[in-house]
Amino acid sequence: MNLESTERSTAELYEQVAALLSQKDWDAAFSYVRQLCDRHPDYGPAWELRGILEVQLEHPHVAIHCLERASLLTPLDPLSSRLLALQYIVVERRQLGIDLLVELANSCKSMPPLIRLISQDLVGHGCLGAATDVLNVGLERFPACAMLWHELSAVQSRQGISLETCLRSVSHAVALSPHVADFRISAAMLMIKLNLAEEAYHCVRLIPLDELRCVSCDCCVWRLIHIFDCFNDRDRLRRCYEQLRYLHRSEQERDFRNSTAAGMDCPPK
Repeated sequence: MNLESTERSTAELYEQVAALLSQKDWDAAFSYVRQLCDRHPDYGPAWELRGILEVQLEHPHVAIHCLERASLLTPLDPLSSRLLALQYIVVERRQLGIDLLVELANSCKSMPPLIRLISQDLVGHGCLGAATDVLNVGLERFPACAMLWHELSAVQSRQGISLETCLRSVSHAVALSPHVADFRISAAMLMIKLNLAEEAYHCVRLIPLDELRCVSCDCCVWRLIHIFDCFNDRDRLRRCYEQLRYLHRSEQERDFRNSTAAGMDCPPK
């Protein structure tokens, strides 16, 4: 694909830029997209991609200009719309950004992963009520989505809503996806706060032993260790300690990789 072609697809454009970025040729990637915008000013996908790249460069005003220009030429990808909303917040157009996030989450095109991501954006910006609202709207459309029920319980907890209400929400997640360890751990923690220790143990003891290997948070593993120790469940205790050692070993390996990669090229600012 070359700059003179007017019959390019969005997929080809992203493929070309991805190839340059994979070679760590940042200058060539940014130059390519900027030239494409200059030569084909009505080509929306190029402006959209340039906006995404400008976000990575931490140029919020330029990113907003590019994404707004793209939105006038072609429907933005929902994730691009989310980036635009977040850039509004960065440049202190906070309410516009929050409103756009809520609108995007409530759109009929938004799927559960995006709804959850936006709810986390809203929580991060102190909009707990808005986060709860978008999750409730999402659950009206996707009532069988365990992930959204779990997220709702977490936001309700941060809002200070009653433990019983939070437990009801996460219990929906457990019922819908009984094999997911994280859901059961969250439910058990709420049960313990409600002085339901035995119920908490019965909740987490139903986590398949193999699923304990999927618990990636050492705090969660320690919570399980506390529960299993209280009920003298030695087999599950052993599995939890094995997982804890695995997580610590993985963290050490990751730190080593990061230290050796510290000198690698980064995108120019």
